[in-house]
Amino acid sequence: MAHYSSFGSEQKSEVYADTSDTEDVVEHDDNHSSTSASRSSALSHSSVATDVSDFDRVRSGSPNPSIYTMTSSIRSELLANVHGRLVNNHSDVYHLPADDEEIDRLDIQHFMLKALNNGSICYGPVDEVLKDVPGVYKAILDLGCGTGVWAVEMARQYPHCDVVGVDLAPVQSKDRPDNCRIEVDDINLGLEHFYGQFDLVHARLISSGIKDYHSLVDQISQIVRPGGLFIAIECEFIVYDEHKVYLPPHPLGHPQHAWFVHFFSHLSKAMRARLGNIDAAPLLGSWLADHHAFEEVETIEELVPTGPWFPPNTDEGHRMNHVAKLVQDDLITALASGRPLLLSNGMPSDEVDSLIDNTRRELADITRKLYIKLNIAWGRKGAAPIGTSVSV
Repeated sequence: MAHYSSFGSEQKSEVYADTSDTEDVVEHDDNHSSTSASRSSALSHSSVATDVSDFDRVRSGSPNPSIYTMTSSIRSELLANVHGRLVNNHSDVYHLPADDEEIDRLDIQHFMLKALNNGSICYGPVDEVLKDVPGVYKAILDLGCGTGVWAVEMARQYPHCDVVGVDLAPVQSKDRPDNCRIEVDDINLGLEHFYGQFDLVHARLISSGIKDYHSLVDQISQIVRPGGLFIAIECEFIVYDEHKVYLPPHPLGHPQHAWFVHFFSHLSKAMRARLGNIDAAPLLGSWLADHHAFEEVETIEELVPTGPWFPPNTDEGHRMNHVAKLVQDDLITALASGRPLLLSNGMPSDEVDSLIDNTRRELADITRKLYIKLNIAWGRKGAAPIGTSVSV
């Protein structure tokens, strides 16, 4: 049996894993040391299951004085082969892949968003919220953490904070800091086990896997501690032309026809059919502003170019070309990621492949200038007592 250390815990217990799989690590610690006991119980897991065929037995149940992390065996149980790609096997809503190709794409996406924000991975008064105050415990929650790259960077940037990432089928990072860990969870099943436990909650590009983002905002209002912060970033599933004007679908042969518009349109229909709340992006700011729990609400709309067509002879042109090349790489890779979803929604395979091939060529051609929009919103939790339920 293997052993693995938890957050500051001096006592370690058995790992429930197949010892033939050296990458398998499941933590279960019911005897925390005095050091780890001072940590928030939000960084705990209620039980460890050796039979992972039932998702309810492996999803997060924080908080309780034990912990659970992602393993390769459990990850394989959470995935199914769908039209040649590995897709999560326990959510009817989110149907994008969770394989190595998608991992690479999500990392590209992270670096794109970071470059767009001038090298920062956060918006809003994060430094103020997470300021290291002696005797005051700070914790961060990343909803839909994917590869965990954001959570890992935050853990390194704020070493005095504990960071929890949750995802349907997260990646277990081998270089994860001691103050960061990942849990298996389906956000749609409720987050009551996190209420009152975190100073910062982060959610990025998760709307396609969320049934009711409006209600999620209310749950997050109860997760965030008074004075804490919620940050959300979502993409609108529509396309803008070179004049930054909304571009609707046009038939083939029309002077404004764009394959990318049609790809986004078909992808949106497939996501809506699975009840993904993809219309949440432009509503985030108003949902936060109208919610009694949040104050100091701010929003940003970013029209992001799909290709590096800017003159490179200025600092801004160089920066935008860097951002746009990452966007281009992300979107081209995302075409294949959307294939299982389109096929599962009933679109004929020859039509799907033609759409993807033509869209790939269009995105690679920087003479076709298109934009997508990101909606960024954040709000500060007011001074209401922890545990007070505030309805939207």
